[in-house]
Amino acid sequence: MGALDPELVALMVDTITVAPATGRTASGTATFGAPVSLTCKVDWKRQVYPSATGRDVVGRGIVYLPAVHPEITTEDRVTLPDGSSPPLLGVQTFDDEAGPCYTTLIFQ
Repeated sequence: MGALDPELVALMVDTITVAPATGRTASGTATFGAPVSLTCKVDWKRQVYPSATGRDVVGRGIVYLPAVHPEITTEDRVTLPDGSSPPLLGVQTFDDEAGPCYTTLIFQ
């Protein structure tokens, strides 16, 4: 498995919480598990981002996580440092020559 350069990891000074989606109630309301705090870098930049499906999406920003998080999906609830929980438009893992090394979350 790959790893990010320590100088890049040092730039990750933000914290988000991720509550995993666990299902839906009978009325269709999403349910979530216990939230987990993760260190990251939040880039608040509205622009077009490539999604894992190859389709471009317009997001309000992107979260960089300094590790691989295959458990995170677009159904999970992510709370950003400002307290907002926008929908996730995409979750993508990136590789270096040694393998998977970081994850991005594109938010609306």
